[in-house]
Amino acid sequence: NIISHIEIIFALAILGAIFFAKPGRLVMVLLILMGSILLVQHLWLLPTLDARVGLILEGKPVLPSYHHHLYAFSEGLKVTLLLAVSILEARRPASR
Repeated sequence: NIISHIEIIFALAILGAIFFAKPGRLVMVLLILMGSILLVQHLWLLPTLDARVGLILEGKPVLPSYHHHLYAFSEGLKVTLLLAVSILEARRPASR
C-alpha cells in the first residue's frame, strides 16, 4: 500500500525533526502513540486486510471481521493525535 509507505516516510521525517525541535513530554508521548499505531497498521492490520481482499477477489467466502472497524478507528485516532500535537506545538513559545 503506497499510502502506508508514505506515512512511514513522514513518520521518519518527524522522528528526525524531534532532535531539532526538542518537544515537550506530552508531545513526545503523543508522537510515540502515533508511531505505534502506524506500526501496528503497517505490520499487522493492513496485511490482514489485504489478505481478506485477496480471498474476496478469488471468490472465496470470508467471515465478518472487526479489522475494518479497527482500521477506521485507528485512522481517526492518528488524525486526532496529529491535530493535538500541532496545537500543542503552535502554542509553545519560540525558543531563542
